[in-house]
Amino acid sequence: MRVYFPLCEPVNLLVVVSLISTRDALRGVKALGIMPKAFQKSYALFRDMVSEHGARLRKLTYEQLKHLDEATESFKVASRPARISIIVLQLADDKLQIVVQGFIKVRFVPMVSQVALDGFYKYRDERIEPLSREDFYAFD
Repeated sequence: MRVYFPLCEPVNLLVVVSLISTRDALRGVKALGIMPKAFQKSYALFRDMVSEHGARLRKLTYEQLKHLDEATESFKVASRPARISIIVLQLADDKLQIVVQGFIKVRFVPMVSQVALDGFYKYRDERIEPLSREDFYAFD
């Protein structure tokens, strides 16, 4: 399924949105050179917020993380709707997967969101292991 819609009247650009990942759609918008600097700044700020959430979670113990309720908070960053969710998955008796997943809407392309992710594995002996790029694909 493809949806066609005009992106800018004066420039007469036409963008094709199909069933592609958010990351690929955003790359296409950036490739056209129409990603305003304000969006890049607000996304950088949002990415920092997701990283701060991850840093705070890394300081918690295994038991605190194990009993942590999954939470979602919605707010605005530079007037763009944003959402950060904390996902806690118990993979084994001694291993937790913690993911901080953030989405921020692109203002002029409402069906596209920029994604920011942070995450790690926490073991019962308090070891921390970062998630690989492939581990994040399930949350993109």
